[in-house]
Amino acid sequence: MKLSPKAIDVWRAGANWLSWKPDFECGSENELPVLLDESRFRKFWKEYSVLQGEESLARERIRVHLAGFKSQSDPEKYAEDLKEALKLQKKHMSFISKLSAFRDPENYIASDSFNREALKRLGVRKWSTYEALLDFAQREAQGDMLSDLLERTLPAEKPFSAGFEKAFRLRVVDCFLMRTGGR
Repeated sequence: MKLSPKAIDVWRAGANWLSWKPDFECGSENELPVLLDESRFRKFWKEYSVLQGEESLARERIRVHLAGFKSQSDPEKYAEDLKEALKLQKKHMSFISKLSAFRDPENYIASDSFNREALKRLGVRKWSTYEALLDFAQREAQGDMLSDLLERTLPAEKPFSAGFEKAFRLRVVDCFLMRTGGR
């Protein structure tokens, strides 16, 4: 049986969700498991290609520092804390967005060069901004076409827990954008 590319996006999103479920479903008020567990953080660092070139000691200092943030329930304050903690340059926005997508997957989507390239290929105005990415992703995640696809593609036992369908939909859109952007 040959799956359509969009069905494969759903499958990839499901596999990713299951792999990172404790983080996606921890709730924005709680501490992220990825920040509390050094080996999990290394896995995140590698799989999400974040802050490439940083030494392992620097990575561990970043993890410990971020794990201590007390602003996790306020998305804007949390993003500001991240920027300040890392003295971020523009290239580090990918890291912020990926960590924020773990912390609050219903309201954030990972941003990287693949997603920006996809928006450009799809003709989205202001494709290089995070706001354009988030707006596009949230619109697509709520669409009827995605609803029909999920209904046909997902198994009876969903990869996500009750209450996380909206967040999972953003993961599917993220997989679509990565594929469209050339990954």
